[in-house]
Amino acid sequence: MQFLRSPDLIAQMSIDAKSGQPQAFPVYENLAYLSEVVMHTTVGRMVDAVRRCGLTYEFGLWIFAMLLVVEKPLVPDVNAEINDLMGYVIEFQETLYATKEKNASLDAICNIIIVIIAEYFGQKL
Repeated sequence: MQFLRSPDLIAQMSIDAKSGQPQAFPVYENLAYLSEVVMHTTVGRMVDAVRRCGLTYEFGLWIFAMLLVVEKPLVPDVNAEINDLMGYVIEFQETLYATKEKNASLDAICNIIIVIIAEYFGQKL
């Protein structure tokens, strides 16, 4: 739980010690009531954790949940983090295709994250 510092998120999310991956699913009610400052900080930490540990289906669900509760207009730091996240997810998805690894759920979560970032937040690479 090194990258999350909000008590609500820490209470609902457990991290596997070996993989560094989330073990629990996000709960909208807890995320929706976070302050804007905590949410922006958590988005940055989540993006850093994905860069370090890689994208998994579980991290994808957390990113999806976070993107649902981040409100526009974005502050510049969060805007940059979200743009970097989209670039990372696109590269990750290209790697999945190149290795011919068949993981439909991970591919779907990548597509959902890319579409939300591109269409809702207006990010372009």
